[in-house]
Amino acid sequence: MRNQYDEPDVEDVQGYIADRASLLNKVFTDSVIWQQSLQAFGRDASLAATWIDYKGEEHVFAINRVYLQAHLKIVRSLINDLIACGAEGKRAVQSIISLHVSMLEEEETS
Repeated sequence: MRNQYDEPDVEDVQGYIADRASLLNKVFTDSVIWQQSLQAFGRDASLAATWIDYKGEEHVFAINRVYLQAHLKIVRSLINDLIACGAEGKRAVQSIISLHVSMLEEEETS
């Protein structure tokens, strides 16, 4: 039986890295899409997202510059989580950022 002071299992760390990397990719993708959408509509634009929760209640929240600034804190936190995992986590961050940079470059050349 492991206790809280034992070294984490390699599979646990790899699972954590995979989970954080997947979440970083999704959050980073959302952030880029929302930022591009806001730019298309102008500086003071605001978008809204709607979803239905598990109780069937509808929720709406504004996606604006303030929201994006807060959202970037989540991106930074996920990046820091991955970096703290060592070389494998750093490679995951580099891979995700490279993917997004290449997608942005493709958009600019289209």
